[in-house]
Amino acid sequence: MIKWINWINENEGFLMVMITCAYVVATVLICVFNGISAKASRDQIAASQKQQEQNTGLQLYSVRSEIINKIWKHKFEEVFWDVHMLFNQKISDEFDALFREDQKLNKPRIEIQYFEEELNIILPQRAKHYVFTQIDEAKELKNYDELEKTLKEALENAGSNNMTLESINVYIDSLKMIDSKQKSVDDKTLHLILELRRFTMDSAQLT
Repeated sequence: MIKWINWINENEGFLMVMITCAYVVATVLICVFNGISAKASRDQIAASQKQQEQNTGLQLYSVRSEIINKIWKHKFEEVFWDVHMLFNQKISDEFDALFREDQKLNKPRIEIQYFEEELNIILPQRAKHYVFTQIDEAKELKNYDELEKTLKEALENAGSNNMTLESINVYIDSLKMIDSKQKSVDDKTLHLILELRRFTMDSAQLT
């Protein structure tokens, strides 16, 4: 025992070095194991989050699909807040721009609807079919000069004082405005639909 004590006293520096080395090695091993444990925890959390996102995407798939269907039918007002809550900022901004552009067509749409409803009331039954057939053809062919003549003749024959030349001009101008702007709205709607579908599929991880 005395010999061991003497040896320790004589080799105190060496023992301190060995103890320090052992401490350093232990510290390194602890750090390595902690790092492995932390990475495993992060991977587990990431996997859990990914699974949760997929579950949420699957749960909202039918809801988002219904929103897309309504946008395809131009029911923008019905889904305004739904788009902002259930899709990302990029899609929301694109939808807002489309919504504003479509809103600008509300006035000519109302003018067209009002004029045609009045026309349906004023015209005698025998003239309605011919006049509305001409309206449909003019909308399809974008030939409004002939339509204007047809409307003037029909109103003169009906002896109407309620619908004036000015109302006909407003109607024709509204039709022309719809023609010039509607294609842009339709193109942007189609582009948005594709973005919405891609987002919906990615959220549910179906791609």
